[in-house]
Amino acid sequence: MAKNKSKILLKLLVGFVLIASLGLYFNSVLKNWDIEQNLGSNYILCADGEIIYQPIDEKPAEYVIPFGTARYGFDDRWIVVETKTRSGFHQTLPQDTIAGEVSNYWIIDKSIPVDTENPSIFGDIYYQGNIYSVIRKSLIGPLDSLDFEKETGKRSIKLIWRKKK
Repeated sequence: MAKNKSKILLKLLVGFVLIASLGLYFNSVLKNWDIEQNLGSNYILCADGEIIYQPIDEKPAEYVIPFGTARYGFDDRWIVVETKTRSGFHQTLPQDTIAGEVSNYWIIDKSIPVDTENPSIFGDIYYQGNIYSVIRKSLIGPLDSLDFEKETGKRSIKLIWRKKK
């Protein structure tokens, strides 16, 4: 009887250890399921095309570019992004009259500190009549291709483009 009891306890212990191990493994996998590329300085390209800023102190992530990333490049200081959407992003609320795909270009300066507690770092951008509150302090854009070339030349930004997977 004592042998059967110890076998049952051993099986329960092995089962518990196995379940705990699987739980820890899946937690580590699912924790980063949405991250496609860590861009450095707490900027993250998510699998669905968002670029977010994730503060270190477990505060909620904030949008930098809400969606549409097609290509990107980054180094220690800069992130450059091309978004492709059905209509363009805008600084003010326009009537979207563009049909087809539109490319917008963005430059993010990672050397500018981001204080998510300070409301003045945020600004609104508009897309298809919706308002997105994004971190604007370190963001230049939306730009068309000519303005993007001027800005990258002015700042001596030379990055290699990568296609979003």
